[in-house]
Amino acid sequence: MRFQLSEETEMLRVAVRAFAEKELAPFVRERDERGGVDRSVWGKMAVMGLTAIPLEEHYGGAGGTVLDYAVVLEELAAACPSSAAMLAAHTGYAVWPIRHYACHNGNGKFNSRLAALAEGRLLGGFAAPPMDEGSLIAVPDGLLQGGYRLNGAVPVAVNAETADLVIMFARIHRQGGQRGRLTAFVIEKGMPGFHAVPGAAKIGLKGFSTGSLHFDNCRVAWDTDQLGRKGQGRAVAASVAEIGNIGAAAQAVGVAQGALSAAVDYAKTRKQFGKLISRQQGIAFKLADMLTQVEAARLLVYQAAWRMSEGIACTREAAIARNISAQTAIAVTLEAVQLYGGYGYMKEYSVERMLRDAKCLESDFATGGMELASISSILTGPTD
Repeated sequence: MRFQLSEETEMLRVAVRAFAEKELAPFVRERDERGGVDRSVWGKMAVMGLTAIPLEEHYGGAGGTVLDYAVVLEELAAACPSSAAMLAAHTGYAVWPIRHYACHNGNGKFNSRLAALAEGRLLGGFAAPPMDEGSLIAVPDGLLQGGYRLNGAVPVAVNAETADLVIMFARIHRQGGQRGRLTAFVIEKGMPGFHAVPGAAKIGLKGFSTGSLHFDNCRVAWDTDQLGRKGQGRAVAASVAEIGNIGAAAQAVGVAQGALSAAVDYAKTRKQFGKLISRQQGIAFKLADMLTQVEAARLLVYQAAWRMSEGIACTREAAIARNISAQTAIAVTLEAVQLYGGYGYMKEYSVERMLRDAKCLESDFATGGMELASISSILTGPTD
């Protein structure tokens, strides 16, 4: 077994790292303090060709592997976690399900949507399937043959009000008020009766949009807006579980690596009692432990991403990778803050932001409210 990335993937890593250090890193603190999404960042990533890494070239993508995608997210997150989260939500939760549940049927509107998403002309978002069966319903619309009227709200959506289109789920209303099965839809910004509301301010990932979606007699058509078959919403949601967990895990590794690199650089310049703290055994041991955790988490992410690239089942591996990577990001960024001493709590230094970003990646904000890292759900199986 050869434990190394291909030459092409290594070249991609080098290019994305240079892009992130030049275009993203210099303005991270400014974006964090200002809050809100900087759409110009999205434009830069589109020019770089990062907006559809694992999508086939004939659909407009880069034709890369899921492992390539994980490496890209890792490098972006090391410099700017919010930008990485925006890309992960777009690729994993919008591009991926449209590719697998719409474009094979030759639907021209879905094909054009996918091309626009792949090229970065559109930014995709995702809303979690409603837990409350009455929170969002779709009623057959007599004025729109084969269509529905959406009413209700979805409390958690990623890329939320910044997205040009959103993948969301509703229960089809049956006669007599019977509980219907979930069906997936693609909703475009500007549709009458649809609006997105920004969420409450977060402690981290402040340049990544999360919010809620509200529907008031929003009309959708089954042939151009329904994703997959009627009642297939649970399968559509499940289709993003693996790539969603891999994406979140890669971001967590990137944040941990960023904190480790910052801590090492600081330790090489900070002196105490006339001696660099990097030469103090206690600090050296801490840095070694941090490196060990990052490398272990990275290997779990790469294993899951490689399995998915090869078409091998990876639901368990992807969830485990996310679980461990999230814990690693918290542990490593916290150690970095401690290593900086009092400076670690100051906004002038990046590690306090990294800790806040890591905490958000640990939460379900990173996966559209789906809490996909739950190992227990793998053991017990999904329910509808």
